[in-house]
Amino acid sequence: MNLLLENPLPIWAAGVVLTTLCLVLVLARRSLASILVLGAVIALTLVLVLAERMVVTDREQVEATLSQLTDAIEANDLTAVLALMDPTATNVRTDAEKLMPQVKVRDAGATTVRVELDETSVPLRATSFFRGRVDGVHSRSGARLFFFDQVEIDWQKTGDRWLIVNYRVYQRGQPIDAVKSVRGNRPVR
Repeated sequence: MNLLLENPLPIWAAGVVLTTLCLVLVLARRSLASILVLGAVIALTLVLVLAERMVVTDREQVEATLSQLTDAIEANDLTAVLALMDPTATNVRTDAEKLMPQVKVRDAGATTVRVELDETSVPLRATSFFRGRVDGVHSRSGARLFFFDQVEIDWQKTGDRWLIVNYRVYQRGQPIDAVKSVRGNRPVR
């Protein structure tokens, strides 16, 4: 059922196929009953599409919050980014507070988003997997910074909001620490 509530494509596809069959029936029979069936199929398709648009599932809420996050990063709005984080996620908050002032972001986004819900956890948790994109300039050096690779964000539903509790960033399939880069055994500063 969630498939129908998260994606209108199956509804439209079934509606088009059934409408086509009903049109064939109307042209073959030319009866009031076949016209009424055609009208019912069209009405049912429109009602289901409207229901899909009105019902926002947890996956869609996570995707919308992720979109808010990328918009806030692109706007260089640290306050808005911190508002999307769980107050107990101190590592994530610390990373954002350290990194965001160092980079003037020109473009940010997320593509190929997939959300997995853990419906057994209390409170409800989810993980979003996507290719993150950040294009910016380092504030002090003026060097261009560009990132486009796999990112995972862990979310927790608090009240009616989804908040970030953890994240993982990958580069060429390997997890990286966004704050520390390691050369040999010494952190680079």
